[in-house]
Amino acid sequence: MVCSWRAILLAVLLAFPLRAAVYKVVIVPIAYLIWSLYLLYRVTPQFVWWVLVFVLVVLTIGNSLLPEIYRPRKKRIKLKAPQGPVETLTTWMIKARSGVYFKWLIANRLGRLAHQMLAQRETHHIRSI
Repeated sequence: MVCSWRAILLAVLLAFPLRAAVYKVVIVPIAYLIWSLYLLYRVTPQFVWWVLVFVLVVLTIGNSLLPEIYRPRKKRIKLKAPQGPVETLTTWMIKARSGVYFKWLIANRLGRLAHQMLAQRETHHIRSI
């Protein structure tokens, strides 16, 4: 990502006046959070940490070996029955009232059908296009 010179100039101009606000709003809360987590880690007995690690490892192994127990079963997606060409054309005719796209699809289908009929008259066999 390329920074423009305007963005760099704006950052330089705002860096000095806003350093106290950034320090109070960003740096101090992050430092306090890290210090609090460190105190929580130091106060908690080592036995509790080992129990948490053991439980985590057992759950991970159990999830790998017995995936059906932990994961909820997915519902099967009901698929619609495939439509034939007549049903598809009917759907297009209904939707043709709302837009040009379906009118174009109908015209394209009728054009291909007319081309096949003319080709059949000339050669006496059906050509698929």
